[in-house]
Amino acid sequence: PDKNPDGREIFEAVNKAYEFLCSKNKEFQSGPSPIHINLILRTQSILFKRYGDVLQPYKYAGYPMLIKTIVAETNDHHLFGNEHTVLPSACELCFFTIANSALNAEELRRDNGLEALAAALARCVVNVGMLTKPEDMETRVCTFIVRCFSESAAFESAREKIQEMAPIISDICRLMQYKHLPDLVDACIDAASNFAQDYWLQTQLLQAGVLWSVLPHIFNYDYTLEEGGVEVSEATNTQAMSNRVAKQAIYALARLGGYMGDTPENPAVRQVVHSLLTPYIATLMLEPDPKLILKLLNSNVQTPYFLWDGSTRSELMKYLEDQVESRVRSGVNRIRVTGQISCSPLIRRN
Repeated sequence: PDKNPDGREIFEAVNKAYEFLCSKNKEFQSGPSPIHINLILRTQSILFKRYGDVLQPYKYAGYPMLIKTIVAETNDHHLFGNEHTVLPSACELCFFTIANSALNAEELRRDNGLEALAAALARCVVNVGMLTKPEDMETRVCTFIVRCFSESAAFESAREKIQEMAPIISDICRLMQYKHLPDLVDACIDAASNFAQDYWLQTQLLQAGVLWSVLPHIFNYDYTLEEGGVEVSEATNTQAMSNRVAKQAIYALARLGGYMGDTPENPAVRQVVHSLLTPYIATLMLEPDPKLILKLLNSNVQTPYFLWDGSTRSELMKYLEDQVESRVRSGVNRIRVTGQISCSPLIRRN
């Protein structure tokens, strides 16, 4: 304040906040207050969201303490009954640091942060189910951690580390099935897209049944919302979010099959797309905009190139459901990486 007379008010506010964070909380006499720790973590996340361009050139210096916090919270036996857990905020901050700067992704890997995140994901993923809500702690933790892995996949060294963590792949594929958790599904499909740049991760995803998890989301698309000209928010409009996930699903299929030229070509994925979505749709996978594909697959169409209606969609959805149920019962993916698939009624129509 002596050098900036106009800054006295903000200086006093900062000093008051600092004193509050350093003060003892009556409820937590034996150690630091998790409420205060949570405030510190959330504050850092806000800084990265609002001033990411300013922080982008710098490495995040707090990984040792952040990773230590994630490990401690993950190992807490009362994690799911602890209303003051800081695990969601710690995972959220971890994501924002990685998304903000490439330097941070490499730093996190070197500090064994990916292993800590994998352990936290394994702890929380088992509690995610059909009754789980978007605001639940386990949903938020899984969403932020999956996004952390998705962002880290931009680096070869991180992808090599993810290859060693096979449960992550199967967990991501399973989480895609919970349509009532759209943010989590969006994060998982985005991760599959980013993992697809690595051949071995492509293979692991295919073996984990990623196609049966991704394909159903294509049929939740409503093209009338896109063509209506009305602006809607994905945060408040369920259909708008479903449309976004559907677009992500097409993009993921294109990258998994190597249609876009920036990922390895995968004959097994291409065979599935060719057989289930028809050869005509397979040719459209080269297009950068997925709206035409989604409109065709969610409409009744009769052209020399493409025959598609409600019964065709119902057939395909039933087939996909059977694949998912078969995998859940046996734990084995029915389509081998080098295998072929034939959905004869669909092929006969097209």
